[in-house]
Amino acid sequence: MALRGWLVAAMGATLALAACGSSSSETSDPGTDVIGDTAQETIADLPADPGTDTVADPGVDPGTDLATDPGPDVVADPGTDVPADAVDPGPDAVEVEDPGTDENQGEEVGPVHQDYDFDIRIPPDLNVTCSSGGGGFGNSWTGMSPDLICLFDGGAIQGTLYVQVTVTDCIVLMGPVPTTTTTVVWIDVGGTVTKATDVTYEWGGNHHNDSMSFTVNGTYYHYYHWSIGFGGRACRGMDCSQTTDAGGTVIDDGCTKDHTRTLDCEQILADGTHMPLVKQTDPCLGDPNFSN
Repeated sequence: MALRGWLVAAMGATLALAACGSSSSETSDPGTDVIGDTAQETIADLPADPGTDTVADPGVDPGTDLATDPGPDVVADPGTDVPADAVDPGPDAVEVEDPGTDENQGEEVGPVHQDYDFDIRIPPDLNVTCSSGGGGFGNSWTGMSPDLICLFDGGAIQGTLYVQVTVTDCIVLMGPVPTTTTTVVWIDVGGTVTKATDVTYEWGGNHHNDSMSFTVNGTYYHYYHWSIGFGGRACRGMDCSQTTDAGGTVIDDGCTKDHTRTLDCEQILADGTHMPLVKQTDPCLGDPNFSN
């Protein structure tokens, strides 16, 4: 009886231990199933797939699409297209200057040979011995006859003057200067040529500020320069006129600062041509009347 009781107790203890071992083993399985499976499904499955889809895929695709593709399209192409287009208008803008060049080269300003109703001579070369002066500056004047073609303004009468000037004497100052001339003036008005009277021509000293007087149809005219520039020298030929009485008193002065009678005189060149007759309205540089 006692032995049977011990055996029963031993079997009970064995079953108890077996139950504890089984319980401990089952607790290990849930650890594997719950922690292992859950950890793998939660960390491996979810972060890996969303990580790739959310971070890796959008990070690479948008990065490549926005940074690389739009970069060449937005920056490189417009950058190349705009400067290239900007270069083309450059030459076009320069070509706009062509009309300016063409206009400047349309008619070359130079001597002209114009048909008049009077014959224009080839100015003769002269060598005149001076009646006074001399010394180290020589004693003769050598040059071409200073023949002129001029505009004529007689108010209601407009025309052209042809002036033949033949130097006959000179004086030596700082050099030989013509003093006496034989001068003939013809006036052409509408194809009718008349010869002026009472003609005198003055060379105008060392500075050659020349002047001329003559009579046409009973009216006395005096040609001179309306502007005198640096050094007391005229910058062009006679370019204004006055009307005077027989004694030389000015009646109508077109040679004042207002320049009311604008003319032009050009010298006849060696081949019989002359520069175009153009009314000049700008004063000479250095003219004290226009210094302000």
